[in-house]
Amino acid sequence: MNTLTKLLLALSVASLAPVLNAVTVVSWGPGTDIVPNGDENMSFGKDTVSVNFTSYSNPTVGPDYYPNNTGKTPNFYGATRGISEGSPFITGWRVDDDPTNNRLFASLNANPSTSTEMHAIYIWTKNDFLEGSGAPNVSLDGISYSGSKNTGATSIRYVIELYDSTFYVSGEDNPAGGTFSGGFVDPTTLNWFNYDPTTDFTSIGSSASLSASDFDNLTAAGIYMLNTVGGPFNQIRLHAFSVDATIIPEPSTYAAMAGAATLLAGMIRRRRAVN
Repeated sequence: MNTLTKLLLALSVASLAPVLNAVTVVSWGPGTDIVPNGDENMSFGKDTVSVNFTSYSNPTVGPDYYPNNTGKTPNFYGATRGISEGSPFITGWRVDDDPTNNRLFASLNANPSTSTEMHAIYIWTKNDFLEGSGAPNVSLDGISYSGSKNTGATSIRYVIELYDSTFYVSGEDNPAGGTFSGGFVDPTTLNWFNYDPTTDFTSIGSSASLSASDFDNLTAAGIYMLNTVGGPFNQIRLHAFSVDATIIPEPSTYAAMAGAATLLAGMIRRRRAVN
């Protein structure tokens, strides 16, 4: 077998290999430093149990609002809910630089309350992190985060939306300490529950059964944070959040690769016939 034939054969084999691209599709935090110039209020004084997917929670206001915008996931959807002794309470919500973090900061001060809950949710959608719903399929690989609180007991859950526009939320993680971090590298190892953040993001539904293939078409990902304090002052902060995924080519891509392989195979056969 001469050198040209070997090359053609190698190209033929390579063209049949899946073109899978592992990437970070959501990136928020010090690594991107989208907000380097101090605090930016998002929706101070508002309180809601539903996520509105018709408008961003942190809309861009002018060219300098996110001066270090890298073009990857600067905008997200979200909501906050404060509870003081069982009743809704006005919350504060902002992007906080402080000065090297891009913390997403939710807080309340319900003095003289003896018990408070601070709920916050942040969701990034495929339409933003892959620039359009017509982009290739996204297979969820893992999620990581870091955060902090002033005191209290913290619950962290991961939020995903899959190809059928259905949301799911994971079982809770309960990190300890004033600063904390966590995540996962295989979504099939988690317990998942039915979920509808557009109705009530604080409500967890029944258990859901998801197989590995269900995670092959991710359309949104985020995090739901809850901090419970036996006192009036309650803060929960998201410092960094990232989503790792594998980009799966469209069927047309595989068809084109198969066509190229067929063409190369034909060239090899013709060359052998001539020789």
